[in-house]
Amino acid sequence: MNVWDARREHAYSSSPFPHIVIDDFLPEDLIARFIGGLRNDDRLLGHKGWEGRRISAQFGTDDYERLLSENEAFREIHGILNSRLALEGLYSWYAKDLGHSGLKGKYQDVSKIRYRTDKTEFAVTSKLWRRAFIKFVNNPILRRYGLRRYFRALVDSVSGPEIYPLISFSKSTGGYLEPLHTDFRHKIFVCLIYLDDLDEGGEFQVMKLAREPSLSSCRMYPSEEEVETVVSIKPKRNRCAMFLNQNNAYHGTTPFEGLRRFIYFAYAASNVESVFDTQYCVRLGDIGRDGRI
Repeated sequence: MNVWDARREHAYSSSPFPHIVIDDFLPEDLIARFIGGLRNDDRLLGHKGWEGRRISAQFGTDDYERLLSENEAFREIHGILNSRLALEGLYSWYAKDLGHSGLKGKYQDVSKIRYRTDKTEFAVTSKLWRRAFIKFVNNPILRRYGLRRYFRALVDSVSGPEIYPLISFSKSTGGYLEPLHTDFRHKIFVCLIYLDDLDEGGEFQVMKLAREPSLSSCRMYPSEEEVETVVSIKPKRNRCAMFLNQNNAYHGTTPFEGLRRFIYFAYAASNVESVFDTQYCVRLGDIGRDGRI
């Protein structure tokens, strides 16, 4: 199934950063079968964020594997998103933006990039040895003191550019407020597929700095007083919102109540702190400015 067709142009905007909104992104029967096939989904959503108000099953965890095994439609969706065809589709859609985004040259030619179908990031995992590495080595030493980038750079110099998918299914019934931010800068493309209509709140806000510095000096977490909202994208069943994650791709979520479910997917580079030219060093505190993530 190829959803990466010619629908891009009518849904595309370059301001304030390249983003695309497409309704009816996946076949409606696939969405219906996925939602209808959810059974005891709270049991499957093991990762809790935003003070427990959002629960997720994330690729690379046992919860995600159980969701794949129990829901045939989700296996189809996973296959659509976890494919080189998806990556190549996004590269095609954003081709004219890559040279202006600050994306490093070796990540601009998809034909020279290896694509991995397995989860390689350690941040969310069910593996005991990985969790131990995060707790006792990665976070207190490598991330806190900014050393991780040197180890990653060494591996990257040997392996060359490589991209892997990040995919998750999330659910919230209590509502939450997602603070203004840019996504981690090893991610190139970031996408959301909404699964429910919301009457009020929960909009995806596309923002820009009122006084923007050079692209390479943009911080990940500016203050709210520094930004203004350009576009508010309302959650709608089977609506996909996606963007090129450059250094000024500021966004957030407005407060909401009620059921909000979505599939998140992104494509990230292995063994690098940032695929964009930046003066910003990623450190441990960037896990979440307010400590809720």
